[in-house]
Amino acid sequence: LFAPGLVRIAYPIHDIAMVLSTFMVCMHGYLGSFHPGSGESFWGMWKGTVRADWAKHHHAIWYEETYGEKKAE
Repeated sequence: LFAPGLVRIAYPIHDIAMVLSTFMVCMHGYLGSFHPGSGESFWGMWKGTVRADWAKHHHAIWYEETYGEKKAE
């Protein structure tokens, strides 16, 4: 169905893409679950809330607009 040359090129490309995809999934899992800086993000997704100091540090503009002096009444 496919030309032999195309199949010869497709095998290594497929293998490299599989290795990279597996690595990316593992890194995504690590960064989302075990990395020291992501714990608050995980609980924010799970519970829907984060600590105020964390929100102010990581999302200062949003925090100021929502809770600071610039709060829209």
